[in-house]
Amino acid sequence: MLMVGAEPATQPTPDVGPATVPTTSDSAPLATKPSAVSSEHEVPVASSLEQATGRFETALRKAREQYLRDLVELKRNAIKAEDLATANELNGLIDRLGGGAPPKIGKVQRVLVRADQDWQRSPVVVRAGDTLRLTATGTWILNDRDPDLTTYGPDGLRRDGTADFHGLWSVLWARIGYKVYYVGKGTLITAEQDGALEFRSNDFSLGDNRGAITVQVTRE
Repeated sequence: MLMVGAEPATQPTPDVGPATVPTTSDSAPLATKPSAVSSEHEVPVASSLEQATGRFETALRKAREQYLRDLVELKRNAIKAEDLATANELNGLIDRLGGGAPPKIGKVQRVLVRADQDWQRSPVVVRAGDTLRLTATGTWILNDRDPDLTTYGPDGLRRDGTADFHGLWSVLWARIGYKVYYVGKGTLITAEQDGALEFRSNDFSLGDNRGAITVQVTRE
């Protein structure tokens, strides 16, 4: 029975806690609109087989040229480090790649030149016009009775930097055919005729000489 003037009875509201909004980690990923990709620097698709082939050959040529430049530089570094095995391996790769390469460094050979012998034939055989880079290291003795005074480098200088009065005593010479070249510690020569590369010390009396100079020969 409803009583007039009385407040209506109300049901208690259950305590459900604060309302929460689902986070992205608790809900399915929201679909996003793909962003527009700028095609400003994209190369347009080739319009013909000839154009596609031309692009491929150009890219291949540039990659090959860079590879050859890398090989040449690596070989120069190997030569400076006197790592002849690596230098010759790199030279083989350069040779197999053939023409169109930057100026290449040819095979490296090392020759031992004795102080007590006349002209000594090396295994290096050249043709007229060939260019060789010669680098010499070490010392030799030109009078074994006075080694302190007569120990010289390939440039004719003693360890203290002094030389005999004419300055050419004991220097290293090279010869191809009848043409003689001054080498010293190093030089670049171009062969004027075909023949084998030979070396000797600039000394007329060889019987009292001792030691040897090492010469590195590189074909340019």
